[in-house]
Amino acid sequence: MEIVGKYSPEEWDTLSVLPMLIGTAMTAASDSGFFGTAKEAFVSSQLQNTVVEDIPQNALIRAVIKRPADFSEAKTQVSEQFARLKKLLNEEGAETPEAIKAVTIKKLKHLAENLMLKEEPSIAEAFQKWLVAYAEKVANAASEGGFLGFGGKKVSDAEQTFINEIKSSMGYNAFY
Repeated sequence: MEIVGKYSPEEWDTLSVLPMLIGTAMTAASDSGFFGTAKEAFVSSQLQNTVVEDIPQNALIRAVIKRPADFSEAKTQVSEQFARLKKLLNEEGAETPEAIKAVTIKKLKHLAENLMLKEEPSIAEAFQKWLVAYAEKVANAASEGGFLGFGGKKVSDAEQTFINEIKSSMGYNAFY
């Protein structure tokens, strides 16, 4: 069965927007200042472009992150994904950073349950590991507590706490 066909349209919309949701929530997890927030948002969008090369054997990741043929297609994909993210956050009433993080954790818990039912364990585990690595890369994009992007530490305590919540929500420690 094709990957997408295993999921309801609502499940697939949520699954396909999870990387952007995690990036948004991670950016909201700690105040990185203007430059740091911009850097984290940029890294979040760029990570999606490299994932196919990073984990080529994972059919689920390849289905979620489609390689655009050109800039116009990439722009359309990002626009559609942002619209799905905005719809999801509006439906959940997530208007604050804390609410966005809570929705992310809720969706990741549901994802973990669905993946174990619908995917081979190796595909599900690799997808979950990729989501955690994605969150960690976004968190590492900018230093926290510095001045104008200089100094500070790479991952704030708030970001590390959120990464741990992401791991816990998916039972990450059970398979890694």
